[in-house]
Amino acid sequence: MRALHASILRVWAGFMVATCFLATQLPAAEESFNISAEVALEAMVPMALEAISQENRVPVARLRIVNRATAIYPIQNRTAFAFKAMDTENGAVYGVTMDADGHVLDPEGLASAEQAAFRARYGRFEPEIFEYLKNAPENEQLDVLVWAKEPAAAGGIEGLVKPELIETDTTEGEKTTRALFAEVDSRRAEAVRTLLTPLTNRVKKLDANAVAAEHAPVISARLSKMNMYRVAEWADVDMVYLDRINKPELNIVRAATYAREVHQRGITGTGVRVAQIEAQGGRVTTANPNLAGVVQDSNNVCTSSHSTGVAGIIRSTHATYRGIAFGAILWTGGSCDGFTSELNAAATRAVNWGARALNLSWGENINLVPGVNDRFYDSIVINNRRSVVKSAGNEAPPCNYTSNVTSPGLAYNVITVGNFNDRNTAAWKDDAMNSCSSWRDPASIHGDREKPELAAPGTNIRSTTDDAPWTGSIGSGTSYAAPVVTGAAALLIRRNARLASWPEAIKAILMVTARHNIEGAARLSEKDGAGGVDLRRADSLAAKGPNGKWGARTYNCDTATPLVIATMPLEAGRRTRAAIVWDTDPTYASYAYQPCADLDLQILSPTDEVVAASTSWDNTYEIIDFKPAETGDYKLRVIKRRCSQSPKYLGWAWNK
Repeated sequence: MRALHASILRVWAGFMVATCFLATQLPAAEESFNISAEVALEAMVPMALEAISQENRVPVARLRIVNRATAIYPIQNRTAFAFKAMDTENGAVYGVTMDADGHVLDPEGLASAEQAAFRARYGRFEPEIFEYLKNAPENEQLDVLVWAKEPAAAGGIEGLVKPELIETDTTEGEKTTRALFAEVDSRRAEAVRTLLTPLTNRVKKLDANAVAAEHAPVISARLSKMNMYRVAEWADVDMVYLDRINKPELNIVRAATYAREVHQRGITGTGVRVAQIEAQGGRVTTANPNLAGVVQDSNNVCTSSHSTGVAGIIRSTHATYRGIAFGAILWTGGSCDGFTSELNAAATRAVNWGARALNLSWGENINLVPGVNDRFYDSIVINNRRSVVKSAGNEAPPCNYTSNVTSPGLAYNVITVGNFNDRNTAAWKDDAMNSCSSWRDPASIHGDREKPELAAPGTNIRSTTDDAPWTGSIGSGTSYAAPVVTGAAALLIRRNARLASWPEAIKAILMVTARHNIEGAARLSEKDGAGGVDLRRADSLAAKGPNGKWGARTYNCDTATPLVIATMPLEAGRRTRAAIVWDTDPTYASYAYQPCADLDLQILSPTDEVVAASTSWDNTYEIIDFKPAETGDYKLRVIKRRCSQSPKYLGWAWNK
């Protein structure tokens, strides 16, 4: 029966592209205009400015368009045009969404209507299952994942994760963090258990072997066609997903990322707990002397060279081919078959073991629409406060033809990593992105999400192997770039224990210090995101050295806007980066289409003028890269453009 899943995925491999991705790239056929979207946006600027002026009583002369996008609602077959404008007098940011005729539209209403249209077409099934079941035999059985409806406030942990912990003494911070995670995990498990128990009991009447997850509201079960239709009618079910098969995503690295310099400072990740979740593997060769002490999970695993190689990148103790966080404590597990339910169960065991960061060097091409895996790991980040790092995938030519970032790398709260070739040199000037590294972004209403966020070396890698002499070439792939960043997260946590409970701040630190521009724009571009990681800079920033600071806080729809979160003493002409990172709650009704909140970032000069800004619609981060015109104290300011559901947490960092 497991083999049937692969058949379904082959038959319907292009389905989501046709219905959800390609539809988001082109204007709907029934629209009254036939000029290009960009030309249409330019032509509509005067109407947008006038509409914003009237709505907010600001003179048109004071308004300047700072961003614009074509907003696509594919199931409604509808196109809209979105604009953001800034008041040049006080920096306030306003927005408007319009149709082709200049009529003002309600973007929240459009998003709700898109969700309603999805429900009307597919019910509570993801499209692959819905289409397959139309012609499936009545006795057909499938392995599925039933995601329960969860109240947005379930768990109630926001009050535990306190910003003031950031400033505590390091030793005291480690003690406090351990106690915090114990309480967070306990509360989350209790909330999920309370939510799932009634639903699990009903599902067990249909499949006695159904299993409820511990930290996410999902139940794995094998159901007949009739029972799938039955479950999809239950009011406490949010979505029924296919239990997919996931696959792996196949020395100088330490020098190219400056990890070696961090090690020379005495930061090796000692004592930090890190987990490696593996698809079609999960068991490392513990006979390898360079991996002594790895904690091996025995559930559903089999030995694979991929697992052993990834483990070495994180914590090999070999004198030459040393891991990024060779002092860390590594837990490894996964699924020999690669099934989503087994991988997520392994991740749950890793969380319960105490992992602070999780590495996912595997994935599935689900054609750019966030699915069950993305929701699961977004939940682990926002509800369990873990950092999760995922390989971007190897779907670009010549390895494949879609260039799609793979799931769960589509997740909002997860760090997704591309693969660059360091050409076996420590110098940056000859580096290039690996041609296979995935870069096509997740689908979203405004089409401006950017994944991956970072890049790391993943080409022609030497690491630990299954046989003597225990090290050797393991090949190339984003699989080997992701553990570099997972190791980096462990180093940051070792440097500053308070970072363990702030995955948003870890992402912000890594992004603002990733100054190695491999391709495209220096600030943010398609294939390398914010750039190649620079662990030397990241370590200095985590330690709150003289060239930057980081911070974090709780953040909800009632938080004041605009909000100044930091003051930065900057120097004229010195390149500076700043970023904010926030979460998306996977309970958000329009999760598949857009994040639950849209925040913008501004930098104010010493005279309080806006001198730089980042104003995307669908990312859960904003990043600025600029050179100050004068020396002085600059402010980092957050603007709340939309808050449909609380993102709960906000992290930030700046670096010069």
